[in-house]
Amino acid sequence: VIVSKVNPKSAAALAGLKKGVLILSVDQIPVTTPEEFQAAIKKSEGAKGTLLLVKQAPQTRYIFIKS
Repeated sequence: VIVSKVNPKSAAALAGLKKGVLILSVDQIPVTTPEEFQAAIKKSEGAKGTLLLVKQAPQTRYIFIKS
């Protein structure tokens, strides 16, 4: 799933998420479609945050977004 937009004042932006980044997993659940991404995000609701595995050339890394 490719990020198309990030609110500059959001927790995602503060954690380093940027437009064009490829999201590979949400809380260690692989996601390949927007629907899978939304379902994984919904499962993480109520948690202290969300762990994303992202690929931003040339590196792959984890980003933790606090709730």
